[in-house]
Amino acid sequence: MTLVRCDDCGVIHMAKLPSPTQLAGLYDDAYDGATTDYFAKVDAKMRRSRHRVHQLRKHVNSGRFLDVGCNGGFMVEAARLQGFDAHGVDVDPKSAAYAREHYPANDYFLGTVQAFAEKKRRRAPV
Repeated sequence: MTLVRCDDCGVIHMAKLPSPTQLAGLYDDAYDGATTDYFAKVDAKMRRSRHRVHQLRKHVNSGRFLDVGCNGGFMVEAARLQGFDAHGVDVDPKSAAYAREHYPANDYFLGTVQAFAEKKRRRAPV
């Protein structure tokens, strides 16, 4: 893996993105089966997510909300509670399962954002 830093803004990114197969291997159970401290801090994550969505609402009143890399679904749930049509995308199966189990009123997609976009294109009315 080669990391590159942008001379203008300082953002660091991968020079070549991993393939979907490589990505799945990197993120398979990224949060240790949702049993580690990461998912144990739900109240703090939801509080932070509600605050972020509240800030977003200052600029956008309603519409669709897509969280790419949604892991446990905290931002997706906070957006739904604020009236957004909320969706989440994640490549980690355990994270997506956690989100679906704990926040079932939302739409979660397991896979890459590219696969999500392709699925949405296929389902769009002609």
